[in-house]
Formats: sequence, structure tokens, C-alpha cells
Amino acid sequence: MQLLDMADNVNISVPEGTLLNPIPEVAAALVCQVLVTDFFTRSKTLANVFSILQTPVLPAFTNLGLFVKMIDGEGAYKLRIRFVRLRDDKTILELPIQQVTWPNRLEPIEFGVNFQQVPIEEEGMHEFQVFMDDVYVGRSPFAVKKTTPPNQTGGKI
Repeated sequence: MQLLDMADNVNISVPEGTLLNPIPEVAAALVCQVLVTDFFTRSKTLANVFSILQTPVLPAFTNLGLFVKMIDGEGAYKLRIRFVRLRDDKTILELPIQQVTWPNRLEPIEFGVNFQQVPIEEEGMHEFQVFMDDVYVGRSPFAVKKTTPPNQTGGKI
């Protein structure tokens, strides 16, 4: 089968009979402190969802949960998740590739992952990036801010 892109006049060859999976998209991606999946119902509970991670010390190590809901996919995919610092696109951690099977395009899929003791080196924007078959499909960004603890003496300043 030949696919032709008329704008660039480039031919891409795909072996005859190859079925290409649709590229899914992320409908929701939330970062939290911990994610719990019910064993029987598979429903997800997210504790302490945030868009700003505040910490009194840096570097810090923290537990993070990621919830992702995806739509418009069907078939088998290789899922990869990266956690990066956006300032320099430094990969802080990467989930090993997982095989995901999507049985029905009309139904979304959901998954959750907990990461233990994630190193946070500095303030600034960070994000989880989601890839399906090495195609970037979505993200969940958040800011890291160093905070000053409140006055511990109880008196007025």
C-alpha cells in the first residue's frame, strides 16, 4: 500500500495488508499525590490532585500519581510515559514500555500509575508525557515551587 502526501510529494511505504492503529488522544491527565484503584470495580480514587507542587526544600523526593483517560484508539499499542523538566527537556524518569490492548474504539480506556520517591531537583515546570507507539499523544504539566514554612513560634513577626 502506498500513502502519498501531496503537499511534500513524499512517498511512505507500508507493507501490504498492514493495518494502522488510529492515533488515540488524551482526554484527561491529572497528577496527584497518590492514586488508588479499586480491585473489584477498577474505579480510581485520586488523592491531593494538584497543578502546583509546593515543597519547603529542594532537591526533594516525592510520591506522584498519574491518572490518564484516553479516547479514539483501537488495537494494540506500546505505551510509554516520561517525566521531564521542561526548562531543558531533561528526562527525570521513564516508565518501561507497556503493551496496552484497546478492545473497542467507542470506549475510552483509563489507567493510573504511582511513582515512588521521584526526584525533584529545582523549581519550574515539569510534566508527564504520554506516548503510544512512540507518538506523543498528551501531557499533564505542573509547576514546582519552593515555599517558606510558616512561622513556627506562634508569635507575631
